[in-house]
Amino acid sequence: MGKTEKKCYYFYNKQGALFHCYCGSNKGYFKLYSLVVTFHNEETQKIESSLSSTSALGGDSTGVNIAILILNELKSNNIPLENCLVLSADNAPVMIGKRVGVAGILSNEIKYLVVHVT
Repeated sequence: MGKTEKKCYYFYNKQGALFHCYCGSNKGYFKLYSLVVTFHNEETQKIESSLSSTSALGGDSTGVNIAILILNELKSNNIPLENCLVLSADNAPVMIGKRVGVAGILSNEIKYLVVHVT
C-alpha cells in the first residue's frame, strides 16, 4: 500500500503538487516528524493526502533543526521547493517563529510559502 501511494505521489509531484504540509511530534524519547503531502490527483479530480516520510530528529527539537530536517527530506525525495506552498503547524513558537522558528526559516527558502496555524 505504501509503495503504491508513494508511486502515485511521485507521479503527481512531477506535475506539481498543490500543497505541501508538515506535522511533527516530540513525545517521550522519540522525535519523529511526519512529512505529509496534499496534492491534486488529475485522474480522480480529487485532493488527496499521502504520507511522504517519517524521520527521526537526532538533535534538539529547535526550529533550525526541524527546518533542516524538512529541507533535507524534500531534497532527498527530489521535491522542488517551488512546489511547496503551505506549511501547516500548531501554534508552538518553535514552529511559527519568524526568525528561528520552522516557519521563518522555511519562508526564507520558499518564497511563496503560506503558513497555516491550527
